[in-house]
Amino acid sequence: MAAVCARQVGEARVYSPTVLRRDNFARQMAEKLKVSIKPVASAREAVEGADIVLSATNSLTPVLNGAWLAPGAHMSVIATPEPDPATYQRAGLIVLTTRSHLEIGDRRDDVPPSLEGKIALKKDHGQVKERLPRLDEIPGLPEIIAGLRPGRKSDQEITLHINNTFALQFPAVGMSVVEAARRLGLGQEIPTDWLLQDVHT
Repeated sequence: MAAVCARQVGEARVYSPTVLRRDNFARQMAEKLKVSIKPVASAREAVEGADIVLSATNSLTPVLNGAWLAPGAHMSVIATPEPDPATYQRAGLIVLTTRSHLEIGDRRDDVPPSLEGKIALKKDHGQVKERLPRLDEIPGLPEIIAGLRPGRKSDQEITLHINNTFALQFPAVGMSVVEAARRLGLGQEIPTDWLLQDVHT
């Protein structure tokens, strides 16, 4: 939705491995945003030729091949494993929403940066593959917006935004909803344990 508000989007393509979900999403969002949204059968079909690539998954492994990105494409992700090493290597500009609690390539956002201060691209069998730039050299989004750090250098440069937030908006809104429900006598309290798990599904 934000991309449609900020840019003139003529067409969007959406992929999900679940056919029903991607079809329903495409139909509902097309009606809501008044934009042509086409469900496609593969991630590659969704990515190739796109000016903007948005990924929102809970995957612990890469969900696309960086070779599919067109020159000048911008990609935003919410999970650091989503881009593959080729994406990190091709991106001329990598931007973090915040760099205070992130190690690139590690799904756990509370893990501090590696001791060398480099970006850990991927973890395979315990080995960490690293490349420059140093973590402290990667600009944060507020620095780009404020003009304190340089942004995109050319129209052909691929950019990557890692939206590594603490997701504070969810508990903030959730608490407001819970308080409103309690005032109105709606809903039913359930044990917190029902919402927790120790495995990734």
